[in-house]
Amino acid sequence: MIEFIISGKKEVGKTLFMLQFADYIAAENGFDCVYKSDTGVQLRKISDSGSIMDIYNKGIRKNSLPYSVTMYDKSQKKVYKFTDTYSLRDIIPNNHQQRKHIRETLRTIIESNNIIHLIDHNYINKKCLDTIDNELYNIGRHKSFYMLLLNKTDISNTMIKYPDFQKKIKLSILPISAKYKEGFFHVYQQIKSYCEAPAISR
Repeated sequence: MIEFIISGKKEVGKTLFMLQFADYIAAENGFDCVYKSDTGVQLRKISDSGSIMDIYNKGIRKNSLPYSVTMYDKSQKKVYKFTDTYSLRDIIPNNHQQRKHIRETLRTIIESNNIIHLIDHNYINKKCLDTIDNELYNIGRHKSFYMLLLNKTDISNTMIKYPDFQKKIKLSILPISAKYKEGFFHVYQQIKSYCEAPAISR
């Protein structure tokens, strides 16, 4: 099993991406998913298709969104694990619990070999990454696997401006919409190719 850490700043859509992307892979391959949250473990069979947005919306209301998804193939072998992380902030929070979560996130990012980094449509008119995302990029590009995703491309004019944005930012970045599962095919192909490569080449 290979674990991928999903990182990024607040409100870029990390949790929704994790849930929707796992659902996409499950539907493509007939996999089962085990979601972990503070309220326990929930097994989702492929026959439950279409329940992801319910899980997400209920989790938001109850403040109990899943923080990881482990995927099992038809032989019940673990294949992938996707783990959400606490959102990074521009300013160090005063709240002790929030600072603890950020420390844990930074430790997880440093120790992980595989990073999926999300930014969102708010970047579309910018010329470069800001301090937090630039640091994440500099850490990620030295990992075995690193992917930078531009989320929320379903929002007005984002995709129209995307080609100019990519030229300005001069980084490899894939556009996606976690809400509508757009762009997931290309994301999955890169992850699948990486996982299928011999371990020595990772």
